Amino acid sequence: MGLLEIFFTNGGIQIHDEAPGFKEIVIRPLFSSDLHWVEAGYNSPYGWIESHWKKNGENIVLELEVPANSQAEVRLPATMVSRLTLNGKETSMTKHSDKAGTYMALVLDSGSHTLEF
Repeated sequence: MGLLEIFFTNGGIQIHDEAPGFKEIVIRPLFSSDLHWVEAGYNSPYGWIESHWKKNGENIVLELEVPANSQAEVRLPATMVSRLTLNGKETSMTKHSDKAGTYMALVLDSGSHTLEF
């Protein structure tokens, strides 16, 4: 796996299974103990998608850019999220499971967003 592929995969930008074409996006970053930050972007048909995360002490700060007329479902490992802030305000997520495991999810509209957990 090349460096570019590692950053894109660890940034977590994915097509939503039920809405191909990036109108709906899944952001499911892979947090690695070997990496302290990742920045990934993709120019979709709806505009620029960006996922940037960095470790900040015990917390992780995840900055996202969701293009106009799109939505992003953020999926974070359930074991990593006990408290979450979205753009500086405390918020909650819903718990789900799939073949990759249990995760916490939150749907975001277009714009810039900062999550800290």
